[in-house]
This record gives sequence, structure tokens and C-alpha cells, in this order.
Amino acid sequence: MSREAQNKLENNIIPTAEKFGLHEVVYTSFIKQVDYSDAFTPADYHYALTSVLEAPPSLQLNLQGLGDHRVNCFWEAYDLF
Repeated sequence: MSREAQNKLENNIIPTAEKFGLHEVVYTSFIKQVDYSDAFTPADYHYALTSVLEAPPSLQLNLQGLGDHRVNCFWEAYDLF
């Protein structure tokens, strides 16, 4: 997205978000890109890891197995990137 379009979008989003009580809708960040592969922002990593960590357990899992499930989710998230 061009810098001009980003500025225009930011100038329109902030006043609209304030009307609805939304805070921190726009934030500055950086992008990680290796070679010609996809570019990822810290927010991309955050949402991907959070979704893996918070994966719902299966219905057959009892309370004792819940701890094991959380440990497995942690290691899956650890290996994700």
C-alpha cells in the first residue's frame, strides 16, 4: 500500500474508531521478510501463536488431560516458526 493511501486510511480510521470507543486501532510496526518469501509483521506472529496456544481441547479430554493438552499446544506453537 502506498504511503499516501496509508495516511489517508489512518486519518479516516482514527476519528471513526473514537466514535465507537475503539483504542489503538492503528499502530506502527515493522516487517520481517526473507528473500522473496511472504512478509510477516509481529501482529501476524502474535495471532498465529495465540491461536495455536489457545486451541480448544477435544471433547473427550478430562481435567487431568487438560494440562497435557496445554503443554502440547505450547510445543506446537514453539515449533511453528
